[in-house]
Amino acid sequence: MSFKARVFDEPILEFGDGGHHIDPRQGLREFGPLQPRSGDVVNVGVIGTDDTVSGFTDFLGETGRGIESENKALINLNPDFPGLGNQNPFRCKFEVPDGATLKMSRSQVNEIRAIGRHDEAVRQAVAMVAEQLTALVESSVKPDVIVLALPIPLIEKLVNAKSEAAETMEGEEKGRRRGG
Repeated sequence: MSFKARVFDEPILEFGDGGHHIDPRQGLREFGPLQPRSGDVVNVGVIGTDDTVSGFTDFLGETGRGIESENKALINLNPDFPGLGNQNPFRCKFEVPDGATLKMSRSQVNEIRAIGRHDEAVRQAVAMVAEQLTALVESSVKPDVIVLALPIPLIEKLVNAKSEAAETMEGEEKGRRRGG
């Protein structure tokens, strides 16, 4: 799949045989995955903080070399991972080229974390990420795939904020029932 800069009410994901669709599941069902040719390089763009971008880049480098199985006794059930170089099952190499990363600042993350309302925090995060996606897609690098390497505190804010609000409301309701 790859991101295509288009109006959001049009298909933005690319699949096999040149197919496009807005829904990844439906796109895969209708067109199958986008397949690189053997030996191709898939350029990966990364959006995240300094730590998450470098962490993902390091991870991609490590997995490129392969990972030896820790369980040699059950090697058929837990085989070595061949890596993400050109000789892997994907038949392509994954690289993060120079200029294919955009970093969100600690202050941007903290601003979103400070927003009290869950829906507003999500809107701000989506706006920030959409702006960075557009910048990467329109750059001279034009990555084939973009990875969002979001920091854990931001994920916790966006995922847990809704459940925290529900827990707060439940706690307040229990307090009223007890007469507190």
